[in-house]
Amino acid sequence: MKNNNKFIVNELRYNRCSILLDEVEKNYINESIDNLLSKNKVLELKDITNLIENIYVNSEVRIFSKEHIKGIAVDILDRFKKKTK
Repeated sequence: MKNNNKFIVNELRYNRCSILLDEVEKNYINESIDNLLSKNKVLELKDITNLIENIYVNSEVRIFSKEHIKGIAVDILDRFKKKTK
């Protein structure tokens, strides 16, 4: 998705809470979303869920619980859909 309307994730949101991401996490999510869009032309919930699970597993600090992963992924997908309408 290399255009002026680029979708960028700067924070994770769940249940009225915002979780600010460090630069590595932001870059990982945004580059992964760009790669998914360039390959599939569509974002799916399972792909975003996998991204968030990878952050959960590989982070030294737990900034959200495993139970919140799907809710965070749903929020990202909703924001993406609103941005691309």
